[in-house]
Order: sequence, then C-alpha cells, then structure tokens
Amino acid sequence: MSYERLKEVLEKLGESHLQVDRVLLVKFGCICLRDEASSSGMSGTHGMALLVDETKGPTPHGYISQALEKHGNVFDLKVVGEEEVSRLEYAEDNCMFVNGKTFFLRVKLPLRLQKYQKEKELAGISLPIEEFLVVSNGSLYATFAEIQEYPAVTFIGQEYREILAAQIDNETPFKHAVPGPSPIHPNFYIAFRKSTNHPLIGRRIYSKGNDIFVVMDRDKDPRMDEARATMLFFEIKFDLLQFYRTMMDQHVLDDRNELLLDEFSELGESFEEIAQTSLLHLLKRRKLAASARTTLSNIHIALVEHDRMLLEITRDRNRLLKQVKDNTILVPLYSYFHDSTQSEAGIPESLSPALEHFDAELQTFKNIEAVVLASIVGAGVGALLTGLFTRMW
Repeated sequence: MSYERLKEVLEKLGESHLQVDRVLLVKFGCICLRDEASSSGMSGTHGMALLVDETKGPTPHGYISQALEKHGNVFDLKVVGEEEVSRLEYAEDNCMFVNGKTFFLRVKLPLRLQKYQKEKELAGISLPIEEFLVVSNGSLYATFAEIQEYPAVTFIGQEYREILAAQIDNETPFKHAVPGPSPIHPNFYIAFRKSTNHPLIGRRIYSKGNDIFVVMDRDKDPRMDEARATMLFFEIKFDLLQFYRTMMDQHVLDDRNELLLDEFSELGESFEEIAQTSLLHLLKRRKLAASARTTLSNIHIALVEHDRMLLEITRDRNRLLKQVKDNTILVPLYSYFHDSTQSEAGIPESLSPALEHFDAELQTFKNIEAVVLASIVGAGVGALLTGLFTRMW
C-alpha cells in the first residue's frame, strides 16, 4: 500500500507524525423515484412529506430493498433500525425521495461487468475495485471501499447508481430519476492512524480542493472501520438530501423555462403568419389570432409559475447553504454546493416588454378586424338599401 503521497498532503494540512494504517474512500449519491402511473393526479406535492407505515404492505422503501436483493451481484443485504415508518419527501415534478430504515449491502462486481470499465482504462487505474460496501436509507447512499494508493480514481458510486436504477426500473412499480450529480464530485477519504502506545488523538477534518480527509484513530476491532464510514453518512445525510431536492427543483425549473421560451417562439411565428395573411382571408386571420391569444395566455401563466418556483428554490437553496456552513464535515465544500445549485438559465428581461408588444398587436388586429367587418356590413347594408330604393322609385 502506498500512502506516502497522502501522508505528505495531510502533513502539509497540519497533521503531524502521521502513520497511516488503512484508508477508505467514500462516495455519496442519490436516486429518487417517480410514480409514472399516478403522477398525473399528484399535482401540488412539492415540499410535501408523507409518513408511510412499513408494516402495512409494500412501500417505496421496501420495494427498493427487495429489488436490490434480486440482483445477482448484491450480497448480505441487511435492514436495521426499529422505525416502522419511512418518510417520503417530494420535489417538483413529483420526484419522490425515500428516507427510511438504514440498510447495508455488499456489491461484488467483476471488472468485466462494470459499466465504467473504459473510463477506468482511460484513467490508468492499476488497482480496480471489484468489491465495495453500501449504506443507504432508500434514496441516499454511500459507497465505500478500501484503497491501496492515493490519489484514487474510482467509479464505485456510479456502478451502484446503475445497479439501483436498473432494479428500480425493472423490479418495482416506479421509475428512477437522478436529481443531480450522483455521486457528488467530492471524494471523502477516511484515513486511520496506526495504533500506538501514545494517547488517542481523536478525529480531525482537512480539505484540499474538493477532497475531504477525515483522520481518526483506528479501533482495535477492525470491523469498526466500516462503522466509522456509516457514521459519516449519518452526519451529512440530511444536508445531502436538501442538496438533491434543490438540484431536482432547479432542473425542473430549467426544463420549464425552455418550454416557455419555445412557446414564445411559437407565438412569434403565429404573429408572422398573421402579418402575411391578407385581410381578405378574415376567418383565417381570426383563427390565427385566437391561437396566438391562447399561447400568450399560457406564457403568462407559465411566468407566474416560474416566479413561484424561483421563490421556493431560492428559499431552499439558502437553507441548504446555511446547513452546509453549520456542518463541520461539509463546510469546506461550501463553494461546491453554492456553485452547483446556482442556475445559469433564466427568463430574458426582454421577454416582458415583448409580451406587452404582442398583446398590443393582438388588440390592433382586433381593431382592424372590427373596421373591416364594419366596412363589409356597411357595404352590404348600403347595397341592400340602394336596391330597395331603386325598386320603390
């Protein structure tokens, strides 16, 4: 095992006289569920949290654990905890985050079955990981494995994500959705000090770039190493869940913004067609104008919905960033969470005056139609009267 580079990095960060005994690499990720069958009847669920009794029939949490047990490369799945309920939290677009009992499992995945084998080859990984552990509460998960060298490039987080996604899609009534970078880009290293006769030092946390280093004394019982990784999961899981909810809402808002702008383009095309249609084709112009009014109305409704979502996302994002600041493990990654949740997409400022212009144009078209109709009616009445007077005289 070559930990000299890691030792050098940690000593520069302030860890003195370090003797590394073992290192675990932890990757955190998340997948949420979408119920395609009932999503049409579940509007207005954003921000809703439901408690589901785990003792009464199949639940989303139960579906996930049972689906994973059926996978040929998943072993030793064990659900722990005494909770009889799981918590379902909804983001926009009815994306459901499952937060229930903790379960553990082991994945044994030969290199030939790994989907990211080519990426491993490109990264020049000399010691591929073919077995790793997972701790999860349903949607959130942490994958971890012992590494033999630092820095380490691994795709265990992606490999588990692929297994989980496939099992959800194939073995449950739900479909999976990936609410953001899964796993998140930062690496979490747990470095265990070699046991010595000196007093225990305790846990220390360092960071370099997007790497977090948790250095701690090693327990006499080697099985406690994995327990330490599990505790890391518990310490940050609520903040990560907030991060993924915010990311999912942001993705939905971005998608809706694109649809809104598409409708605006459609509106512009309608006006161009109206302008190119002769006044002699009055019925066609009226039909085009009616369609344009409907599109314009839809855009105004979408703008109101956009503002509502933006307020909620801003509120949730501010709450997330405060939680990150208050978390001793995640606070070095504040910039990562800040930048990841900051959307570059938005509604152009020129959209509102453009809509006002189109609204005025529709009114102009309506006025012109009224004049044309009045002229036609007037001409008809005039012709009728002329004919009557001619006959009378």
